[in-house]
Amino acid sequence: MVIYEGLLTLSPASDEWRDVNRLADKIVQGGTKLSGVNAFNWNNWSWSWGGIPAENLRVGSSTNTQGGMVNRVVSEETILDLVEDRVLQTAFLPFMRARKVGFKVQGLRPNTRVFLLMEGTNISDYARSEAFTRYGTNPVDEGNTLFGLTSHPDGTNTLTTDGNGEITGSFIVPNNDGLRFRVGDRQIKFLDISVDNEANAGCIARGAYSAKGFLDTKQATFTSTRQLNVQGFYVPPPVYYNEGGDTNHSHNPDSKGNPHGTIDDHATSIGTGHGSYSNDAQSSHSPGTGDPNGGGGGSDAGGEGSGGTYICTATYNNGFITNKHFSNLKRYGVKLRKSDPDLMRAYDWFGPVIANSLSNKYLGVFLTKYYEAKHKKSKLTLMQSIFDIASTTLMRPTYRLIGKILKMRKGN
Repeated sequence: MVIYEGLLTLSPASDEWRDVNRLADKIVQGGTKLSGVNAFNWNNWSWSWGGIPAENLRVGSSTNTQGGMVNRVVSEETILDLVEDRVLQTAFLPFMRARKVGFKVQGLRPNTRVFLLMEGTNISDYARSEAFTRYGTNPVDEGNTLFGLTSHPDGTNTLTTDGNGEITGSFIVPNNDGLRFRVGDRQIKFLDISVDNEANAGCIARGAYSAKGFLDTKQATFTSTRQLNVQGFYVPPPVYYNEGGDTNHSHNPDSKGNPHGTIDDHATSIGTGHGSYSNDAQSSHSPGTGDPNGGGGGSDAGGEGSGGTYICTATYNNGFITNKHFSNLKRYGVKLRKSDPDLMRAYDWFGPVIANSLSNKYLGVFLTKYYEAKHKKSKLTLMQSIFDIASTTLMRPTYRLIGKILKMRKGN
């Protein structure tokens, strides 16, 4: 018997790869910082080292008004900075990964069916006859997508040599639950029989396939910094107007053409020395707004020792209530100023004093929610109902009496 010994070409003939097992990232707290984008904002330094600690700031926090400007925290974000990304451990992988390998065999017996064996195991089900493509010219790299396959992804067919004893195609190095090979150098054979018995084979071709893999265990460390973005707002000068119920007060246009003018010696000014209302794009508010039309200020809540432009605005500027809540309080205050001028006259007397000392978040939120409920005519909670009874029977009558005394002292 004539033995045909062919020449086997594999592409690629070897495989070396690295897999990565990434542990959970380690996060190191980097504290809180102010964004340096708006470096020209007034009084930035007071938040950095001379005033409120940056850790205590939140969206809505603002500095005091000075020089017509106020800085406010408008947003916050988390900045992650990569400190290091290191390999903690490297281990050898025990099994070959699934890989597509092209083959070309020359010098076998013509027109003969052959079988593919790897390390003595028949893997013909993972092979197919097709055009031979070298790995370097193939634009597609399957990577790890072939893991778990039990046959060739393009389908298997019979491996048969042509009239010149040549055959080309590709096979998959198997890696599944039923069949896989250890890394290292492994022998590839093409025989005209389906078992690894060269003594009974009429033609044979041999080659070697080598594979080696590594597993890197990596971990990244980041610093997490809370960054506050600050924006400066221009606050226009305060606006003055008469109390709604007094007909003896007059508006006199000022020299700058202020449409609200100035008020006479008998009129009461709302918000003098307590800022103004800024109708900017952010709907920024600051204490002391006065708007005779009721849209931008006036007292925004009734007496009871709380509420009003002074107290409600102090609560708002401390970030205790929202823009919508604040607007409801203003409308409620404007209505009270028209319907209950004696009560509001007393409020104008003691409101600024209380506002300057208001620092209790829970008291401020409770009072402003009570006034908002009164404005919306909503159902009061138990605590609000108790406060409402005390206010109706004791506080409001007392404030109206004080307001009448103040009116008499002013000669009204």
